[in-house]
Amino acid sequence: MNIHALLQWRYRHRVDPRVIILGLGVTLGIILITLNYLQPVIIRLLPNAILLGLFIGSIYALVALGYTMVYGILKFINFAHGEVFMWGGYFVYTFSVLGGVNFFIGCFVAVMLTTLMGILIERIGYRPLRRAPRLAPLITAIGFSLFLQSLAVYCFKADYRSISAPIGGVDAISSPVRLTLPSAPILSGIGIGVFALCYVFLHLRKRKNPERKPSTMVENLILLFLVLFSIFFVLSILNTPAADPASIFRSSVLLSIQLIDGIFLVTAVIVMIILHLIVKYTTLGKAMRAVSDDMDSASAVGIDVDRVIASTFALGSLVAGIGGILFGLKYCIYPYMGFLPGLKAFAAAVVGGIGNIYGAMIGGLIIGMAEQVGPVGLDMAGISGTPYQDAIVFIVLIIFLIIKPSGVMGKEHLVMSRGK
Repeated sequence: MNIHALLQWRYRHRVDPRVIILGLGVTLGIILITLNYLQPVIIRLLPNAILLGLFIGSIYALVALGYTMVYGILKFINFAHGEVFMWGGYFVYTFSVLGGVNFFIGCFVAVMLTTLMGILIERIGYRPLRRAPRLAPLITAIGFSLFLQSLAVYCFKADYRSISAPIGGVDAISSPVRLTLPSAPILSGIGIGVFALCYVFLHLRKRKNPERKPSTMVENLILLFLVLFSIFFVLSILNTPAADPASIFRSSVLLSIQLIDGIFLVTAVIVMIILHLIVKYTTLGKAMRAVSDDMDSASAVGIDVDRVIASTFALGSLVAGIGGILFGLKYCIYPYMGFLPGLKAFAAAVVGGIGNIYGAMIGGLIIGMAEQVGPVGLDMAGISGTPYQDAIVFIVLIIFLIIKPSGVMGKEHLVMSRGK
């Protein structure tokens, strides 16, 4: 059976996503409850892993936004995008650390330079190949990627370098923010109540106005979070001392996160909303949608296709530059730092539904959580999970390509039409 036949079988025997979510939730719950008795210490690491996964996933989402915007217009993947991400970190290092420029001014200049880099890559590398076979721009992208890596090695050597951002006299990398929250059962119960109300609200609105159906994706995501919070509620109750059940109301959860981690998530959400507003409501956004639908027709009605495509690369590279700066603040910068995060961001774009801005964000969070939570699950099973951290990400990608190749927010009929 070839891949196309497998996809045809999958679409003819389509299963309700709610059944899949509930089935996976019950299976996951049974596994975690079993492991809770076998490894009660390790399972307490799960909330921290989920939180870190959200933060790391935000970086992948920022890079995935660039992938998905270019693909939405030109229908090809710019594999040099990870190196633009890498140069965002090097630019701010050059100006703020080597040049002694104010950090925020250095960040602004670095983002502008990555934007210019994206425009130059499109103008020099991709525009002459726009009518060429699909393989030509792919090879060009790989060539640009290797060139930018080699240029970084030539300019900065292969050493690891670090940057820091003093904010109010406190280094943003090492300043923890401590939050005292209610106990795990209470937090889980609040989560169950909130998502249950959201689920009921969607169906009440559907009954009141049958013509305006709620988004299937939103409904499934709400159900997924409802199942996850239910699992955590059961686990937290099982970990409550039987001799003192009232400790549920007296205990609390202390979270300690670094300031830069919170900046990751907030920045990703803000950038995603801004890009959505640009694409949906501005003249440039309308032109981008027109070029995405039919480039020749858009050109025939007077839209400057070259300018629209250059603007798309500029926006994607701007976002990649922001991601590179944030990544360099938390970790180190080095010439090959864009390779693996770039691949994971590409996986995030595919998982979320490549070509969809919100899908890139969702895919980034899924990949980030898989990368952090997966090793904890292996640790609970008695296997050292850290060496398999990267492999878990691409296993998740393969699973999505088999179960839902169009991604979380992709349209399935598009995948089928290309398979014919």
